[in-house]
Amino acid sequence: MSAGRICAVPSCSQPLRTAGTSPIPEGLCAACASRLRNNISSLRVLYRDCGSLLVRPRYGFLERTSTFRGGGISLNEAAVEVRGEILAVAASWAALVVDERRLAARPRREVPPLTEFLLAHVDWLSRHPAAADAYAEIARVVSKAETCATSSRNHIDLGPCSAADCEGIVRVTFHSRTTDVSCEHGHRPMPDEWLELAQRTKLAPAAGAQ
Repeated sequence: MSAGRICAVPSCSQPLRTAGTSPIPEGLCAACASRLRNNISSLRVLYRDCGSLLVRPRYGFLERTSTFRGGGISLNEAAVEVRGEILAVAASWAALVVDERRLAARPRREVPPLTEFLLAHVDWLSRHPAAADAYAEIARVVSKAETCATSSRNHIDLGPCSAADCEGIVRVTFHSRTTDVSCEHGHRPMPDEWLELAQRTKLAPAAGAQ
């Protein structure tokens, strides 16, 4: 089988799809085309999910983010960055579709209409000479957004629990909108105790902690 009949994704060696009885001359195999479609669909959801992580209200809990704003809000810079990348990538590939297909109307530069537009043209995009680039770039930003969403709900170990006969570790667990401080066995230290642990681990307590 000639190289022109193989999927354009470098890590894939599957044969290309067929359009009717004719093989598609270049682009993505059926599996990679399906993954491209799924990743485009994921962009909208991940953009929304990362949006819910943009700010954390300061309730006297520890903050993982380093930049602070007035009004009791801290900014999640990783979420800001990945949302910007999602928008830029979606807009870039939508512009290619508009320009090369000579379409009269452009979608608004917002993630929901951009992803809807790309999904409407995903079959064309998956047969484009740059299909492998679209596949790789969209997959990269999806992976980065998923990592951001996961890490923003992660935890940090502070130190040993002070409860009698407890050998558990006190940890701060970060959710999308809340922060929990407790040991693995459910003991919840007093604020002055976990703030002292935080200082030992070089974590900065939120302003206004009691």
